[in-house]
Amino acid sequence: MRVAVIGAGPSGLEAAAAALAQGDEVVVYEAGAVGAGVRTWSALAPPPRPWWWGPAGRTLLGRDPAVPLPTGAQLIADWLAPLAAALPVRTFQRVLGVGRRDRFRLVLETPDGERTFDEADHIVDASGAGTWLPAGTDGLALPSENRAASAGRLRYGPVDPDDLPPGPIWVIGGDPLADAQVLALLAAGREVHTAAMCPIPGASSHPHPSRFGRSVEGVTVHVGGDRFYAAQVVTLTGQARDRLLLRALRVAHTADDVVDPSQEPGLTLCGARANNR
Repeated sequence: MRVAVIGAGPSGLEAAAAALAQGDEVVVYEAGAVGAGVRTWSALAPPPRPWWWGPAGRTLLGRDPAVPLPTGAQLIADWLAPLAAALPVRTFQRVLGVGRRDRFRLVLETPDGERTFDEADHIVDASGAGTWLPAGTDGLALPSENRAASAGRLRYGPVDPDDLPPGPIWVIGGDPLADAQVLALLAAGREVHTAAMCPIPGASSHPHPSRFGRSVEGVTVHVGGDRFYAAQVVTLTGQARDRLLLRALRVAHTADDVVDPSQEPGLTLCGARANNR
């Protein structure tokens, strides 16, 4: 059986190692470099995930990972890169879409825009959780959030503390990476304010903001009747899965019944992809 794995992150490489151990023909497609998602938070400590290192990867490399790993960069260097070197991984091959007739058909694109095709009997979608959500608790942007983002004073996703301007930093969100972001900022000696469910010692904890406002060199964060100055806001409220990749697999049976792509025979969602609907 030919298995195509989308994504060369921790879950994708573990899935590929498991398929290889079963005697399947395996190919891994990665839109960027190995561990592209991890590279977005390479300066932060890895939050706990059940798929960082699985039994198939340990068997393939013949060793256990050197844990704990203090940063995402070391997770890549000490675990993901060696694992990818032992597997048939094709980097900088973006999967644009997946369709199916008798077999799955993948549409691929290289960085120079060339498109090719591949076929597989089974698809493992480990392409990651998707795009970061806005700061609002209802999945919508807070008032003036887009203006703050356009001015570069509000960023989505984890940030290297060295890349942030001087002054107070607000971290908004309950994603596991939010805690890692706060701890990294505190370790760098920054003044940190959070709007998270679990307060972290050393950081000022507040309720969730209601809106953002203008400031000469930053942004004002409105919490109830209070206003706080922030040099930068980092938003880590979670991620939304990109549904376009599997859109061709949504087959309508009736007007009121649409098949969930994750239930498509021969298709497996794993890692953050499976946990983020």
